[in-house]
Amino acid sequence: MSSQILSKYVIKRKIESGADGTVYKARRTDNGETVAVKIAKRKGDGFPIEIFNNLLLRRSGIDGIAKMIDYEVNSSEYMIVMECMPCDLYTYSMIKTLSEDESRNIVKQLVYILLNMQYKAGLSHMDIKIE
Repeated sequence: MSSQILSKYVIKRKIESGADGTVYKARRTDNGETVAVKIAKRKGDGFPIEIFNNLLLRRSGIDGIAKMIDYEVNSSEYMIVMECMPCDLYTYSMIKTLSEDESRNIVKQLVYILLNMQYKAGLSHMDIKIE
């Protein structure tokens, strides 16, 4: 795969594969920043909705969401470069016993973020994992 974006990064390892694509942990070659790179097959001829939604989120300035850094679209696939979070909430809850106060604080933050997504960007989170 030839890509201008991928030439800026060294792929370190696969993080996860899903129905829409594969996410890799990568390192930016010019500054060493660790990022997540998603590579997904295009569906149809239009602009990928995932990139469009990320552009909306970036423009709305909502905190608490991994930010899209860059993207590229070609005829067969698209790539999204995102901030790389140290772990997801499910993994965090499996390695750390959360107190009731910590759990309440996390739920409040999640509700705040989801409400901001709805009111500032007009988006609803449609990929909440069952774990």
